[in-house]
Amino acid sequence: MANPSTITGSIGVFNLLFDASELMNRLGIYHEVVKRGELADLFGFHRSRNPDEHALLQELVDGYYQDFLDRVAEGRQMTREQVHAIAQGRVWTGKQAKERGLVDELGGLDRAVQVAKQRAALADEDVRLLHLPKHKFSLPKLLGSLLGGKAQKNSLLNTLDAHLARLNILLSLAEEPVVALLPWVWLD
Repeated sequence: MANPSTITGSIGVFNLLFDASELMNRLGIYHEVVKRGELADLFGFHRSRNPDEHALLQELVDGYYQDFLDRVAEGRQMTREQVHAIAQGRVWTGKQAKERGLVDELGGLDRAVQVAKQRAALADEDVRLLHLPKHKFSLPKLLGSLLGGKAQKNSLLNTLDAHLARLNILLSLAEEPVVALLPWVWLD
């Protein structure tokens, strides 16, 4: 079950490691590694990896991806090749996911609960939902409440609040639910 605009995915696997040894040296942070086994510190951030270690890490990622393909293929009654064709790290909307066989039905929380009740053979009185009221988002009000009401509305906050107000209006006019990923804003 997914809303038409739900973000569905990503069906993919990656590994992210970094080498902070130069930064640590610049900051005067020194370390000593005591390990038992050549690869015991493979995932540490205190050193870089050599080509053999990179190859091993890629093998691990490839293995995880194959396991993931197998699990999705089994759960969605698809072949591994069919899943791979729509996977590869892609992200789909709920509508696109349904078209590709990743979602059984489009709908929201109410429909999902209805389907779950039917599958579990539960009566309406056996299931109670908490419905939360919808609130319009206001960044200045949020910051004010987080900072004990002491936040001053400066021009940046006013601008952000105006854009968010327009976004709330646009979202209220949308025919189907809209999901948006918004970046975090850090203010000093």
